[in-house]
Amino acid sequence: MGEQIILRNARKDVDKKYVGFSPNGDSVKPVHIAGGAMRCIYGQYNRTMAIKRLALVSDAKGKIPDGNENDVIYRAMLVQEQIE
Repeated sequence: MGEQIILRNARKDVDKKYVGFSPNGDSVKPVHIAGGAMRCIYGQYNRTMAIKRLALVSDAKGKIPDGNENDVIYRAMLVQEQIE
């Protein structure tokens, strides 16, 4: 079995070596690590609006903003050939 990596310790090492400070303390979340890995692998990133549309966010009253409905997003993804 490979060496066990303690995420908190690894994060501190990366912050110290490459960042120079701890940008968000000890709040390491798997989604942040996944996002960083995807940026490294693909060399791309998504703008906040694209992420929000994909996540189908709603306002405090539960209303989905115009353009974020499932069928609208599905059609847009078909047109952009992002899904089959």
